[in-house]
Amino acid sequence: MGSIKTKDGFSLYAYHAEVDSKGFAWYTQYDTGWLVRLDPRTGEQTIVKSDQVPATRGMDIDADDNIWYTNWGGHGLVKYDPRTGQSKHYRYPTEYAMPYSVFIDKKRGYVWSGDYSGNNLTRLDPRTGEFVEFPLPNPHSYPRFISLDDDGRVWFAEWWNGRAGVLDPGYAPISATARQ
Repeated sequence: MGSIKTKDGFSLYAYHAEVDSKGFAWYTQYDTGWLVRLDPRTGEQTIVKSDQVPATRGMDIDADDNIWYTNWGGHGLVKYDPRTGQSKHYRYPTEYAMPYSVFIDKKRGYVWSGDYSGNNLTRLDPRTGEFVEFPLPNPHSYPRFISLDDDGRVWFAEWWNGRAGVLDPGYAPISATARQ
């Protein structure tokens, strides 16, 4: 993927990368808060900057090719629409939340994240803007990367405590006719 060179010769490296349905690679650059699109056919990199995002970590891409990434230093999530070039910012209910990772539940439409400083797994419903926080039972877990299984359970690692866990948010099963 390479790196981006600054004017003073420093290299900025990718942190988390995903590929959209059109074959573009997207990645976060955590020191700057940038979202970057890489065209693998030409090598061209396009930087998406936001004054509201001082640092970022994880990202994911939803079914509509919207890029969701963390606003690590700004205590929220960002949804970037590459078709319009517009960003929408979502601020967490926990005052100093530091979302580390993002995982899109493509079956249910939710956006999940691990809140590193708030010690929560957090779910956003982008249709309503409503957040639901699931506090972790072990203090100082510092959840980072998460994943969902086919049943909608959230798997996570407690970075500081060296344990793995699973959260079952209690969804009703999705019927065979509702699956995509």
